[in-house]
Amino acid sequence: MRRARRGLRLIAVATGLATVLGACTTNPIGTRPVVNHHESGKWVISTGGTVTIDVPSVPANLNPGTPGGDDATGRMVMSLVWPSAFVTGPGLGPVADTNLVTSAEVVGLSPQTVVYRLNPRAVWSDGSPINAGDFKYLWQSHEGVGTNPGGQPVEAARVPGYGDIASIRPYGAANAVEVRFATTDADWEALFSYLLPAQVTKRSGWNDGFGRAGAALAVSGGPFEVSQFEPSREIVLERNPKWWGTKPSVKKIVVRAVGTSAGAEAQLDAGTIQMMAGYPGTPSLLQAASSITSASSSVVSGSVVEELAFNMDSPIMANQGVRQAVNDVLDRDAIAGATIASVEGGAVPCDSFLSANGEPLYEPAPGLANTGNLAAADRALTEAGWSVVAGRPAELHGKPVTLTLEISRSDVWGSTIASLLRSELAGLGIGLDVVSGTAPPAGRLRSSEAGRATGGAGAAGTGVAGSATGGAGAAGTGVAAWDMALEQVRTGNFPSQTVLPYSKVPGVASLASVAEADLSPSRAAIAWQAVQALLVQYLPMTPLFAEPVFAAWSSRLTGVTLDPGSPGPLFGAQHWGLLVHEPPHPARDPGSR
Repeated sequence: MRRARRGLRLIAVATGLATVLGACTTNPIGTRPVVNHHESGKWVISTGGTVTIDVPSVPANLNPGTPGGDDATGRMVMSLVWPSAFVTGPGLGPVADTNLVTSAEVVGLSPQTVVYRLNPRAVWSDGSPINAGDFKYLWQSHEGVGTNPGGQPVEAARVPGYGDIASIRPYGAANAVEVRFATTDADWEALFSYLLPAQVTKRSGWNDGFGRAGAALAVSGGPFEVSQFEPSREIVLERNPKWWGTKPSVKKIVVRAVGTSAGAEAQLDAGTIQMMAGYPGTPSLLQAASSITSASSSVVSGSVVEELAFNMDSPIMANQGVRQAVNDVLDRDAIAGATIASVEGGAVPCDSFLSANGEPLYEPAPGLANTGNLAAADRALTEAGWSVVAGRPAELHGKPVTLTLEISRSDVWGSTIASLLRSELAGLGIGLDVVSGTAPPAGRLRSSEAGRATGGAGAAGTGVAGSATGGAGAAGTGVAAWDMALEQVRTGNFPSQTVLPYSKVPGVASLASVAEADLSPSRAAIAWQAVQALLVQYLPMTPLFAEPVFAAWSSRLTGVTLDPGSPGPLFGAQHWGLLVHEPPHPARDPGSR
């Protein structure tokens, strides 16, 4: 389960093939230069070849709009297959992808009307033109309209923006699309990502997400098409013969699930794979990658933010004062220093509820402090009805309190953060139990928050937390058995993607609607800051830091980029090249003329 977001993460525009063979464009943080093998004319770029990539996991299907297809690898791989109206430009702002749309502009305001002029060469690989029908099918599917071939209802992510659309139809010439909005939407550029071939998907089904092998897999609107797919295990891409853009040099890309970074490192070192991607950038991983002399590695600050989220169904954390106390005692500078500093060369916490540090719309939330404040935390607990005496356990209703923190076993930063949080809470006289799960707890947390206002009072409006004081949720109470959770949340250029789970916070929904409907960026920014002020006040969560993104690849693979905001280094794979030994020239016969 993930936080709802608008379509796909806007994806980064590739910068093209490096001018020097073996060189690549990356963020300088954590980057090692690629070894230049093009010496004495011995190496040339192949016109074919296979690139094999190890990743932590492969999705269950190929439709990122479904729960089974919406993961980091799925978005990364399918950005080469399903086209998008907009991508993220070099400045991390949205730009139209001219492979699909030659222009996209607002042509009317009453009602708001956007016209997308499609590239006349844009066709699906079965020869069908990409047209308004594909736009309409994506919109209706995200809104849950229609059924699958077996009669099952459509299961799709709740995506802000699609609900604002009133109609979609062809506009003028056959290669233009008119989208008319019932409600003005300033974030319209985030729509129509991962466009699917309607003529195929209507037969195969949205929910199936191309999860079964068959002829449908070959239909693509990008530089590559899926030739083989083993759900949760492997995706094989080959060049799309109908692709009208830059022709890929690499013939085939094999993306396979390995599970552990150690296995991928060994494969990369042995030369049996050409890239490892999708693994969190940790100090141990960077150290291991740096020892592979035939590979290059890079780290950039990503758009996934590590958060400490509060469970509003916990009778303890339902009290706003307790949430405030935990937030006050948090030393977010120290947490960033103990985690990402060793990777990125700096320790900068994320101070926004809506965006990661490197994103264009990043603005610190007003009043969100970075350093621990024990005195303020003591005051907050006292005002919440707790007994707080220096040197003694904090008590509620005469009993000491131990909070429960849940972390995912896949969270590489979890144990470090938990250790620091335990120490900080001990200063308040509060204990901390840490439990781990097999999957991120965000799904349960989000559904929990969606069912109640996060304004502060405990159960039944008492203003005081309930009677379970030894950690939330005694057995049989029906209350979640954890008070806090570490979760990883994908942000982006459009705040409406991030704020949706907090729409129950009083005032947030109305302010967010104002911001989303305001086509003036400056006025919208003011409204979004007001949203952040409300989130600081009610504290359903507190952001910690933006997670680093890591990739490593063989020095024989050219043209690789790793850009902030992209779904991963596979985007732009049509610009890759594989270096191979130049065939020897036939020996000249000394006696020939």
